[in-house]
Amino acid sequence: MKKIALAISTILIFSAFTFIHVDTYKANIKTSNLVWHAEKLSTKHFGNIQLKSGELRINCDGRLVSAKFVINMRSITNQDIESKQYKAMLVDDLKSSRFFDVEKYPEAIFELLRSTPLGKNKFNLLGQLNIKGKLAPVNIPIELKYKDNGKVMAVGECSFDRTKYGLKYGSNSFFDNLGDEAISDIIRLAFEIELEK
Repeated sequence: MKKIALAISTILIFSAFTFIHVDTYKANIKTSNLVWHAEKLSTKHFGNIQLKSGELRINCDGRLVSAKFVINMRSITNQDIESKQYKAMLVDDLKSSRFFDVEKYPEAIFELLRSTPLGKNKFNLLGQLNIKGKLAPVNIPIELKYKDNGKVMAVGECSFDRTKYGLKYGSNSFFDNLGDEAISDIIRLAFEIELEK
């Protein structure tokens, strides 16, 4: 009986020190692609923005354990306006204190709080998004696509309410009689992020 108890105790002790293997993947900021989408009642615009850094940690069961992505807010560009003058005006406006105030807040940060499996290699990420020093929760559905070369593509789209981060300019939620100049509160960010060990 004592031998059985000792064996069980030994198993429990070793089990307590058995760690689940976790792989860490770093984002390749040169090959990753982030596209923002914003719209007024009368028009839509889109452009690119770059990652500054990114990391995913995935355990041996293929589940996301942690994630953190840092976006370079100074890298905002526009891709749909042909006129160089109007393109520059829009980008300057987005970078100004009326919107993202990139000189004061050069980074936006997403950190994972919890991941929920939605199917094979698909997850909903509940995370905390930091824009202009303000934090608010956001849900991001993503899919992990594993490549033969060992790299992983994280693909998905994030939608967030800009007013939760103090970006109230042009919002019907805060200003009256804006008409066609009203800007949607929702900004979408589509992403294809390449990661490697």
